[in-house]
Amino acid sequence: MQGRQGPILAAQTALLLIAAVVAVSTSDAADWQPLELIGLLLVLAVGSEALTIEVRGVRMSGSFLALVLAMALLGPGPAAAIGVASVVFDAVATRRTPVQAIGNVAIYTAFPVVGGLMIDAFAGGEPNAL
Repeated sequence: MQGRQGPILAAQTALLLIAAVVAVSTSDAADWQPLELIGLLLVLAVGSEALTIEVRGVRMSGSFLALVLAMALLGPGPAAAIGVASVVFDAVATRRTPVQAIGNVAIYTAFPVVGGLMIDAFAGGEPNAL
């Protein structure tokens, strides 16, 4: 690794680990129900990654909508799992190296956790209260 890549990779890995620990520690069995909703949102997120478009060098997909729905309806843990599944699918489909993919995995783990926790706090701690 050259120059700044080492510290950047370390920061991305730390972000991933922190987000994963927070997701696991704040998740309970009720967050993972109903399984049909989790499956539907997973299919929507992964399917959106399969239909990614590129505009002026920026790749865009519709997976964000499925992740926001997962944050609001299921909570941070399931939303993070769906985010990781969709970005891993994208990394495999676009043949990214592990070093390239780790940043995306970290981000798609962290923002659903933070968003899910914010929605939970707004809804009084109940992910299905909205």
